[in-house]
Amino acid sequence: MRGAWLMVLSTLSLGLGVLFILFPNPLTRLNSVLNQTLAILDQHLMRYRYLIGALLLVVSYLFFNLVVQLNDAPG
Repeated sequence: MRGAWLMVLSTLSLGLGVLFILFPNPLTRLNSVLNQTLAILDQHLMRYRYLIGALLLVVSYLFFNLVVQLNDAPG
């Protein structure tokens, strides 16, 4: 199958997109693991988590569509 690495990226971005939108609790638990220097980054991620999740879902769709097109192409 051509584009297997794109399918992996598509699945990964789909999982992260769903995580950002539907399950924010694991993301907030990462705050205790992160260092203090990254706490501001974590606040921005939580503020824009719907936007980031939607963008990851769009990226997942685009990668999946590209895999389908690569496998339908002759040759």
